[in-house]
Amino acid sequence: MQAPEAVCRTGSAIGRIHQPGGIRRIPPRPARGAIVPAMQTTGQAAIVLGALGDFVLTLPLLQALGRRAPLAVFSRGHYRALLPPALSATPWIDTDGPVGARLFSPGLALPAAAAELLRGAAVHVFLRGDAVLAAALREAGASTVTWHDPRPSAPPHIVERFFERAGLTPPPGLLETPAMPRPPADGAALWIHPGSGSAAKSLDAAAVGAFARWNQATAQRPLWLSFGEADLPLRETASAALAQAGLAFHEVHCPSLAELRRLLSTAAAAFVGPDTGVTHLAAALGLPTTAVFRATDPAIWRPVGAVRVLDWRQRVGQPVDAIPSQGAFWPAGVPSV
Repeated sequence: MQAPEAVCRTGSAIGRIHQPGGIRRIPPRPARGAIVPAMQTTGQAAIVLGALGDFVLTLPLLQALGRRAPLAVFSRGHYRALLPPALSATPWIDTDGPVGARLFSPGLALPAAAAELLRGAAVHVFLRGDAVLAAALREAGASTVTWHDPRPSAPPHIVERFFERAGLTPPPGLLETPAMPRPPADGAALWIHPGSGSAAKSLDAAAVGAFARWNQATAQRPLWLSFGEADLPLRETASAALAQAGLAFHEVHCPSLAELRRLLSTAAAAFVGPDTGVTHLAAALGLPTTAVFRATDPAIWRPVGAVRVLDWRQRVGQPVDAIPSQGAFWPAGVPSV
């Protein structure tokens, strides 16, 4: 589902305010410190790879597992900044680091402290079957291994599928419940993240302009745009289109995940984006989210939370000159931005 994530792998947020007549730069925030994984015996473990959206979509199940028994997580180090409070003390092994990488290296055993997290554990792996990883889990003494297909091609929704594979009953309102709702904040902006790392899924400059004009004519919220390292061509065309129309906007370029979470939580009142990781994060934080689907199936991949879905799969290649006031909604009754 997810193309390469649309935020920078490293670096801090760079802010700009675009307005007719000039650009005002906001200094970057300092990078966060390194994370040292906690080690303790656990009854469950989750191995989560993939892009940003893939990780966010596992959070409802990870929280349910954590309520059932102690849980350890093996995943990319910078995703730990996205854990909800209920999982903040979860033991964590960075799969991009020298310890976690041993899971995928034939003949290299895990250090004792890391292996202890897997010994006797019920392990959930969000990958299709992998022989090297399966052998490593057997050697570490995992009691059971459940493989979760990260790329289903048909409904049900992937989060419902995760619960089914785990043998858990999905709670009521699962797909409408944000996984990590932000604290109350005074954010006022309409935040648009147009990129996805894939041109087929991204919002082009015309769509960005249409949403911006729609905002100006209706809600009149301050406008924020965010871009990642995969979005540079789109960044140039979208910025030029808004500048030509005389629309002021604030830009966030290549934030760290921790900074992106903070800014979405405090600055935004509503969010618009395609099927990409940042859109899934915004919905998980509880922001009213309009998710535009141009290539993927929202019945499988819609973000979890208060989400309005615009299914534009039949509009690929057609000009975008207005934003429809009606559309397909999951759930019904979610207010538009």
